[in-house]
Amino acid sequence: MSDKEQVMLRIPLYKPDVSGNEKHYISECVDTGWISSTGKFVSLYEEAFSTYLFVRYCASVCNGTAP
Repeated sequence: MSDKEQVMLRIPLYKPDVSGNEKHYISECVDTGWISSTGKFVSLYEEAFSTYLFVRYCASVCNGTAP
């Protein structure tokens, strides 16, 4: 892969993409107080991800050291 191709594949972490329903979902989380490691969207994500992986259970965490 050339240097030019590598630059084109970078995803900037400082510029979030909220072009779809993300802004609505973020507002819902803030409005309901669920901006931590639990809530409706965490459960939905875990269910969808476990289905994608063909496993029964899945647990998401906010970082590598969360209990």
